[in-house]
Amino acid sequence: MNFTDQLIRAALREIEQQTWGATEQYMQIHDVVRLDSIPQIVKVDLESEENTAIVYLQVAGEKFYLAIYFDTSPDIAIRYIGTESHHKVYLRATSENLTWLQIAAMSLLKPSETFNKDDKRAFGKALYKYSCAIYEPSPGPDTFENKLKNLLSHLEQDVSGVEKLINHAEAYIQVDQDVHNGNGLIGGPYIDKLSIKRMAALGLEIAFSQYATGNPFK
Repeated sequence: MNFTDQLIRAALREIEQQTWGATEQYMQIHDVVRLDSIPQIVKVDLESEENTAIVYLQVAGEKFYLAIYFDTSPDIAIRYIGTESHHKVYLRATSENLTWLQIAAMSLLKPSETFNKDDKRAFGKALYKYSCAIYEPSPGPDTFENKLKNLLSHLEQDVSGVEKLINHAEAYIQVDQDVHNGNGLIGGPYIDKLSIKRMAALGLEIAFSQYATGNPFK
């Protein structure tokens, strides 16, 4: 059994046995996504911090995650259990006059999502009033801070292209956050000095949309 498999087994055991009070508290108000009754692991993160691993499970019916933090040295042991918000951190470039293909042609970067003006929206009957190209290099569970840094590193691969997107397609960084509203204290994003300098060097603005979801603690 490799190291990742050991972490997964330890996480699944904790979900079923609920030896930590925090696990019991979360599982009283939410369940995790299961397949044939087995909790599904979304991601095992071995890179966020030295001697630390994070196992993420999707909370059923929600966008946020249950996160189990492990010490990995000298042995595997749970350190902390909590929720990780769903962070969608991306460059959003829009235009009322250009198609998404014309927007995308301004940069060497490949968009992860696109739509054109007058395309039908995913929900309802309304049509989009603008075209859009979205650049999101790090989907899936992770902290906001890591996702912002990964996005900036991605954008820095084509600085001139990003400049064109800003000047001709109203490009900026958009952050959508779905936060567990367990006790009413949802917190807020933190941006360090280096990330601020990197955004400034690219000429980028940043906007936030926060949604408090989920069941409160009993």
